[in-house]
Amino acid sequence: TGGSVPSVIAACSISDLAALTPTTNVNVGGALSESDCVTNALQGGRTDVYRLSNASGRIRITMTAGSMFDPYLHILSSSGSTIASDDDSGGNLNSSIDTTLSPAGTYYVVATSYDGDDRGTYTLNIRGASAVLAPAESRASTARSIERKVKGRP
Repeated sequence: TGGSVPSVIAACSISDLAALTPTTNVNVGGALSESDCVTNALQGGRTDVYRLSNASGRIRITMTAGSMFDPYLHILSSSGSTIASDDDSGGNLNSSIDTTLSPAGTYYVVATSYDGDDRGTYTLNIRGASAVLAPAESRASTARSIERKVKGRP
């Protein structure tokens, strides 16, 4: 996937998953925990980062955390510029971003919380992108799950 990682997320673990079709509806489970990287330059503190490689076109990302914490979501360009950010437009303090990625390239989804001290589990729903990247703690199980689904196995 090449290139340098934007400085605002350079301390974070990032790993690639297989490319997905633009119509794929992907759910990724994660958790904000004490061991996550800290991105004080963005709203929040503890952070998980997902890379969208060779992504273009319309994308919708929602982040839900139930009553665990108030999710905050960002999409960054490969240079680290903010493409979109959201705190509460997903309803019930959840985050939702609906935007168009252009030109085709590498983008980063940053999952964090409104209050940097929050910890807890969350779910990201990513639709319309051509590739997804999971944080280090869930990349192996997520990759196996996606591979089984692509091959038609439960």
